[in-house]
Amino acid sequence: MCCVIVMTRVVLTLLCVILPFQLKAERYIFFGVGEETYEIQLLKMALEVEAENDVTLDMFNGHIPKYRAFQIMDKGEGIDIVIGGATKERTAVSQPVHFPIFKGLYGLRLNLINKHSPDILKNIRHIDQLKTLIAGQFHTWSDTKILRHNGLTVASGSDVNGLYEMLHKGRYDFFPRSALEIQWDLSQHQNLDLIIDPHIVILYPKAHYYYVQKGNDALAKKISKGLETLLKRGEYDRLFNRHFGQLLQSLTLNNRHVLHLDNPSLPDGTPLDRPELWYSLKR
Repeated sequence: MCCVIVMTRVVLTLLCVILPFQLKAERYIFFGVGEETYEIQLLKMALEVEAENDVTLDMFNGHIPKYRAFQIMDKGEGIDIVIGGATKERTAVSQPVHFPIFKGLYGLRLNLINKHSPDILKNIRHIDQLKTLIAGQFHTWSDTKILRHNGLTVASGSDVNGLYEMLHKGRYDFFPRSALEIQWDLSQHQNLDLIIDPHIVILYPKAHYYYVQKGNDALAKKISKGLETLLKRGEYDRLFNRHFGQLLQSLTLNNRHVLHLDNPSLPDGTPLDRPELWYSLKR
């Protein structure tokens, strides 16, 4: 009996010690997939910089479109953080952390072309020359609006896979894709007559931010301060280069002619005056 009483007291004492730490642990729900992706690793590192206790970053358990994830987050119904492109419409509803986590590389566009027309972009030196050709793009992507705003003709489709088929069949001339996406895209469509154009880069300012619910200043500031600290320590660049350095080097970006476009959807507050936050082509 005495032993039981003693053991009970020990257990209660341990619970009194352990539970407060568990209660103080910071837990956030992120709309993302996997555990080792760049954006998840970066977010966890940023949260841990400013955390006084352990940080748990859980993935949202549900297969839903991103617009629905934003709706859930904006209503405070189970998602704390979502990553997305920076647009005026989005920043009007959700609260962004003004730190372009991909260094603007979603606005650095290479082009898939039909392999039977390998030189279709070879002599393009000005945007007006590009206007004589037809680009392909998904109908709801912000990039479609950007291309059209700059006077380009865009064949838009509601089926992403169908766009690759259309290019394969010669229905349009080039398919601008992010430098971070284009090699993976090509690898997923090896049965089609597609190649990566080696001649030009289409470049416009485009940021991807972490977003939180409007008014959640505490979480937004925590992420922002964490990212800035990682930048100062050099940890941000090291993580970025570990994930993307070899990929970017393989694309020979610095050997291409650059065509600059405007982005009419770019929201106020985008830190264009901070070159350390953007990928720079070496000319």
